Amino acid sequence: MHKVIDPFIKAAVALYKADMQREAEQEELAGKIQQAYASYMRAKDCPLCKRKVKPFIQMLTALYG
Repeated sequence: MHKVIDPFIKAAVALYKADMQREAEQEELAGKIQQAYASYMRAKDCPLCKRKVKPFIQMLTALYG
């Protein structure tokens, strides 16, 4: 018996792993951005912590080039 497989199903199966990897990378980046934002907000409100803003800028530069 010959199986007929829809080409769209084949494409979806082939792309699934890459899509899951991309989603995991996006979630990781979102977590890093949220941590960076929280650090920035803490540093922004604390006169003694202003020096923490520089590492925040460096982290954003590393993330976005």
